[in-house]
Amino acid sequence: DRLALVRARAAEATGQTEAALDAYTRLEDTALRPVSVEASLRGALLARAAGKLTSDAAIERLERIGLTWHRGPIDEAITAGLARLYLAAGRWRDAFTTVRRVNAFAPNAPASEALTRDAQAAFEDLYLTDKGDSLSGVDAVALFFDFREMSPIGRRGDEVVRRLADRLVELDLLDPAADLLKYQIDNRLTGPARSAVAARLATVRLMDDKPMQALQVLDATDLPELPRELKRARGLVRARALSDLSRTDLALETIEDESGPDIQRLRADIYWGARRWREAGEAHEGLLGDA
Repeated sequence: DRLALVRARAAEATGQTEAALDAYTRLEDTALRPVSVEASLRGALLARAAGKLTSDAAIERLERIGLTWHRGPIDEAITAGLARLYLAAGRWRDAFTTVRRVNAFAPNAPASEALTRDAQAAFEDLYLTDKGDSLSGVDAVALFFDFREMSPIGRRGDEVVRRLADRLVELDLLDPAADLLKYQIDNRLTGPARSAVAARLATVRLMDDKPMQALQVLDATDLPELPRELKRARGLVRARALSDLSRTDLALETIEDESGPDIQRLRADIYWGARRWREAGEAHEGLLGDA
């Protein structure tokens, strides 16, 4: 049986797919364990790779094998095979849970390290590409907090956190979103990048009806030299916060040197919030142009 398994593996390695599948099927039916278990595993993975087995059928077969064998390298191979099938099928929670189990078995094994890299790449794509658009906001947030060890390090990890904060805002979970952004500001970022994220945090504070905290964030992260667009964006947020605090003249002064449709709309809103009806009406009329 062991010799037949070696021959089947040699046939698979040399591209003789049909011969390998036939040999694996025979061994699965006639060989003693653990050879029959390994043959069933290899046959299922090869059939899936050759397109002779659907993803769901391959997953079902490996799950069934995993219920009947629980020791040694074969068990680890079953788990790793399932993890890759889950990743390919987009069953993210099952995939990340299985990868975590693989790492518990053999954290330093080359196969475990390769699988972990693949899982981390998939995790990163969920938050940095359109692959994650199919996830609901709740699922995206839950996956991150349940498997945050999969998150990349460095700048890409910081971007994942910022994207996640946007998802939290969409769900109206403003305090957790603010906590994530504040951690970035306090511990991860410096320079203009820190000031940019501070503008995001200040916006979240405004959405949460906390204009004073928004101003404090902006004041704590102000720099004399910032890119023009970033400086303008921070000025808009500052003006909105001052308006919410009824400091109307200071809010108007903040944006007096700026122009554009967004500035016009903000100026009209500031007048309206201050109950300065004539100026508010004129500002809103100005938005219509020659209509």
